This record gives sequence, C-alpha cells and structure tokens, in this order.
Amino acid sequence: MQSKFFTLFVALILLFIISCNRDGFKTSDSGLHYKLFVKGGGGGLRAKIGDFMMLNMLVKSEHDSVLLDTRVRHQAIATLLLTPSFRGGIEEGFGMLGVGDSGVFRVCADSIYMKTFQKPIPGGIRKGSMLTFYISMEKITPKDEYEALQKQKEEEYLKSIADRKEREPEAILKYVEGHKIGVKPTVSGLYFINKMVGNGAKAVQGKLVKVKYIGKFLDGSVFQQSDVEHPFYEFHFMQHEVIAGLDEAVGMMKEGGKATIVVPSSIGYGDNGQGKIIPPYSPLVFDIELVEVGK
Repeated sequence: MQSKFFTLFVALILLFIISCNRDGFKTSDSGLHYKLFVKGGGGGLRAKIGDFMMLNMLVKSEHDSVLLDTRVRHQAIATLLLTPSFRGGIEEGFGMLGVGDSGVFRVCADSIYMKTFQKPIPGGIRKGSMLTFYISMEKITPKDEYEALQKQKEEEYLKSIADRKEREPEAILKYVEGHKIGVKPTVSGLYFINKMVGNGAKAVQGKLVKVKYIGKFLDGSVFQQSDVEHPFYEFHFMQHEVIAGLDEAVGMMKEGGKATIVVPSSIGYGDNGQGKIIPPYSPLVFDIELVEVGK
C-alpha cells in the first residue's frame, strides 16, 4: 500500500515538472497557490481540523533545493491537521486533499518559518521567496476515531504498567530462588551478593567514584555496560547522580571490590523506567566493580 502512494507521489512530481511551462496554479481566497492533480478513491473524505493524517511530502526552495523528502526515509509524515497558522498556510492545502489525492502548493517562506515553524528563516532561503510543497495524502483518521484510538492505547498502556507492578515481587523472588541467592535483602529491598572483598578505601559522600558494570534484566539480557570506549562510569557518591540501588551497593564496598546486585524498581528506575530502554517497574541485575574511590 505504501509503495502505491510513493508511486503516485513520484508521478505528481513528474507531472508538475512537465507543466512548469504553464503556471496553472489557482489561488484560494486566503492566498494559497495550489494545483490538484490526482483524485484518489477516498470516497470524498477530506481532512478536517483535528483529524489525524499520514502524508508524503517533498519541499523545495525557489532554487529547487530539497528541504524535506519523505521518500528518502520511506516513511510518511504523521500529523494532526491544525488551524492554519496564517492566511494561505499549508494547513489549508492539507484540507483540500482526500485519501489518495495529491497536490502542489506554494507558500511564503517568511510566513511558514516565522508563524508555523516559529523559527528564523535558515540561510540559503531568500526572504520573500516561495516554498513549493508536493503532497500526497495516504491516510485520514477522523478526529473522534483518532481520539478513541488514543484513549484505547492509553488504557492498554496503563493496564500493562499495573500488571508489571503487580508481577515484580514474584519475578524477583523467582530470580533469587532460581539463582540460589542466599543473602537477605536490605531494608530497601536490595540483594547484595559479594563476589570479591576490596582492599582499598570506602567511598566518601560527595567524592568521585569509578565503576565497571554490566546492567541486565532478570532474563539475562544486557541493556548497558562499560566497554573499551568507555571503560569506567564515574559519578559522585550519594549525590543522586545514579539510581539509589547503585549508591547503596557502592556504600557496601571497598575499592577493588566486586559484587552482583539485584535492584527492585523502587530503588531503580521506578514507575517511569528509562526511555525506551528500561520499562517501568523493571527489577535489574548489575555486576559491578568499584575500581577507584576519590579522596
């Protein structure tokens, strides 16, 4: 399906080039210059304010410099149709297109950068010049339907988070029993398994420490580790620069020591997780070595 729209998109551009000898642009009441070439099979549905759209877009300057081309990344732009940010804005052009339709639109560079993008015109684009947008509409989801889908996704996400929270204690217990960990957890829930007692100094609050580490999920998959390029991780001890579980573990070690720790999410990344890497309510396992303690 997506390749079909890319083919139409390319055809639109070729057709525009062929027609350049005759301008052929129409002008809307608001001042938007446009050409509509391809009529799709969208059943007359046109995007309205608040609707969600998937569209392909090529944007060129007055000197044919390419400013944006969705064909390069082979992924359509996903966006909501907003109220035009100025008279003759590109949003009006979006609203002219149904599913499968294509068009070419000319918009004042000054207005679109200052009022739509809300940033200065970049170098290479002349003030007062026109930008040309080649657009094909791939999909339109009406506002009510889009909002219902978003609500459903949010509810499913919140349920998955609640399920993770409920399963975490059992997951930790299963891991501890499966790996025959005999130590008791600390008050915070940290399991500290000493692998090698260090001979050096203990960490001092506020002082820099260096550690080597491997961070893993309970299934053993590694999400982060020190490596050749970054052999150590440095942080100031007990200054909230790392998760509480790591601070607590380092406080139980001496320089040169090694340990494995099991960190519940309450002293890890909590109910927020860490971006796309660590989901909320994720218990973690770290192999750590306290390499150096700052004086």
